[in-house]
Amino acid sequence: MTLEIADTVSRFFAAVDRCDWDAARKLMTNPFHVDYSSCSGEDPSDVSPADLTAAWAKFLPHFDGVHHQTAIRSSIPRGTPSPSMPRHGETIHRR
Repeated sequence: MTLEIADTVSRFFAAVDRCDWDAARKLMTNPFHVDYSSCSGEDPSDVSPADLTAAWAKFLPHFDGVHHQTAIRSSIPRGTPSPSMPRHGETIHRR
């Protein structure tokens, strides 16, 4: 199961990097949990895939390039909800 989730996460971010919103939505849960608290200070929230990809579609295509580099943790802490995949990542938006 862990490798399946890791593959889904990789395919999801590749779709986002290509701005392929249909492919990204097909890989998302509904609702989709987002946590931008480290960037914005806002609380994490649950959103619909349609709403989130619509917001990204207004923002991401204006960059010359977008790349999400992910590193999936090889161990999942006890008590982590399933399916969940703790990840460390870096996002690059290039103009």
